[in-house]
Amino acid sequence: MIVQSPAHTVFKFSNEGTQNLGVGTKIDMRTVLSSKTLKGLDVYKNNMITADQLMIKVDNAEGTATGMDISTGSIVDLGSGSIIDVRTGNPKSSSKAVSISGKDAELRANDLSIKAFGEGKVKGTAISVTGFASVDLGKGTVIDADYQGIYIGDSKVKADGITMNIKGDVNPFGINSNYGLNEIDLGANSIINIEGQNAMGIWLTGDGYGSDAGDIFTARGTNSRGIMLQGDMPASRIDFKLSDAVIDVAGNYAMYALNSYSKATLKDVSIIIAEDRTTPGSGAFGLHAASGGQYDIHNLTVKAGINSYAVSARSGSHYKIAGNTLIQHDVIDGFAMNADGQNTEISVDGVINIHGAIFAGNQAKIDLTSENSSVITGAINTMTSSKEGRSSIDVTESLREYIDDNGNAHAYIDYVINKVEALVGDNRATDPGIVNLAGQGSVWNVAGNSRLSRLNLTNGFMNLAYGKGCNQVEVADFSGNMSLLFKVNVDENASDFLKITRSFIW
Repeated sequence: MIVQSPAHTVFKFSNEGTQNLGVGTKIDMRTVLSSKTLKGLDVYKNNMITADQLMIKVDNAEGTATGMDISTGSIVDLGSGSIIDVRTGNPKSSSKAVSISGKDAELRANDLSIKAFGEGKVKGTAISVTGFASVDLGKGTVIDADYQGIYIGDSKVKADGITMNIKGDVNPFGINSNYGLNEIDLGANSIINIEGQNAMGIWLTGDGYGSDAGDIFTARGTNSRGIMLQGDMPASRIDFKLSDAVIDVAGNYAMYALNSYSKATLKDVSIIIAEDRTTPGSGAFGLHAASGGQYDIHNLTVKAGINSYAVSARSGSHYKIAGNTLIQHDVIDGFAMNADGQNTEISVDGVINIHGAIFAGNQAKIDLTSENSSVITGAINTMTSSKEGRSSIDVTESLREYIDDNGNAHAYIDYVINKVEALVGDNRATDPGIVNLAGQGSVWNVAGNSRLSRLNLTNGFMNLAYGKGCNQVEVADFSGNMSLLFKVNVDENASDFLKITRSFIW
């Protein structure tokens, strides 16, 4: 059946009942004159509509375009292989492929194709589901839009292997969950690609569940974010779960957990973060938490580019990372791990491989407990800020801008290593900061002048001769029967230097 209509709505089901639209029905609505809303399928309360390989196309040059509208208590089952394509040519209007609203309203589909495009700032939304409704997109659904993939409020969304391609000028969203208690399950092998200024793959301000395996999230554009968790109050607490996924962002944040009601549980997740190429120097964050945000992670990989922070925590946020941790920063003194502020803590336990700098400041704490085969390459520093706003140690300009200069602070790093093959870095503690380095059978290749509160490398090896020039290491409390290697330059009357200021136990 093919229906071509100049009317405002083709199929309107206002009486309760069951209707079967058959296989291969096509609804084609186009107009160049009407300024009113065009709607392909309008399902009122308590109806059951079934179809298979349904095709709905709505193109409104002057007004809004809606493919399907489902109300309270109604169920629409589109079977497999259905297509919904909506467009509007009016910059002041929007297009919406599917609108589902009301208690027990439901959309079911499998292998569904949705396209929603428009003009102006607010363009096309593929699916809007609100008011205790639900959507089950089955397997293989593909969404293309220029504003929002899925908008959800007080509802449920379930999908498996979904692909979203959202490309818009300003504020495009993959999944926009900005109010209510929501349940989101993206199953396995889902892909969300977002491009545009302030692009956001997933924005959660209510309850959210992530996905099972093989997912890919990409975001491109100025201030773009892969996944944003923002639980503002107990009623909007977020517990987001994600496993076996890749988050690839060229923009602002790959994942951001904001406030103490936001928690992300990640397993086997890879992060790729780079700043937006159109705004060099803007900075970017792989994993970031602020104001009490929380992460619980098992097996993490982060690859960070120039001007990027791989793992960052601020203002009372907490990370618990276990298993295999790989953090690879493109720059040796780039921020592989950064913690700043009171009650801020990053705890890492397991096999740890880090290339890049580790910083803790303003009463923040970083605990690293590593197992055999771990390799650390980079600087390890604690930082404090003075009331005059001058950093107490030499840091990069970007770091000065990032650290809050709100008075003297006490910062420390507890670093514990068990049978580590190699630790390469520059370790500094500044009063009243503390850096503790301990390990069994470990190797520390000293890459620069360092200052530690406590050093214990039992059966280990401290290589002060590593790198160019002569290194100076100052330790308050020194213990452990480690081997030491110094280099001496007789011609210049210079050598590496070890200074122990408080206690010595060999």
